[in-house]
Amino acid sequence: MNEIAWMEDPPKGPRLPHLPLTTVRASKEIRGLITCERILGVGTHFLGGRTQPHYKGHCAGCEALLPIRPEAYVSILTVKPTNHILCRLTLDPWNAILDQAPNRKMLRGLHVTLKRSGARDNSRLLAKIDEFDYSQVRLPEPPLLIAHLMLIWGIDPSAQIEGVTENESEIIEEFNRITGGTNA
Repeated sequence: MNEIAWMEDPPKGPRLPHLPLTTVRASKEIRGLITCERILGVGTHFLGGRTQPHYKGHCAGCEALLPIRPEAYVSILTVKPTNHILCRLTLDPWNAILDQAPNRKMLRGLHVTLKRSGARDNSRLLAKIDEFDYSQVRLPEPPLLIAHLMLIWGIDPSAQIEGVTENESEIIEEFNRITGGTNA
């Protein structure tokens, strides 16, 4: 008979290997403070039951004749409950955030509300930037979104990624920090 391996203390290391990827549901809005400096956009395909990045040239999604869907990712420290998440955006909320932001190049610290326009999870996603007194809130360090997405998508952190402005060594360092490992 197998014995259960009970634990008295939680395992050492990060609680989660990456920021949890969150999609806004119709039943609940997301309210919080943006923790990244900029939103990171990427072309994607929906293939094999999940979103996968589009690779320049010919990738599996292109070979399956699937359309390229632009998506954006933003890190948010939610207000109630307090969680640090990675949120997926479509074009409309991505543009809405940039249009409402006082400085399109520095979004960190802005309060955002994300909600669906209807009662279905696939109804239009809306974004609103508004005033919020966050003087009592200590924001976490801004995450390198690309490192978290690479981990989620199983991409080698030393791979060349076109169009990314972050320093390659910073991406590898962040990847290793969130995985607790090292990259050879």
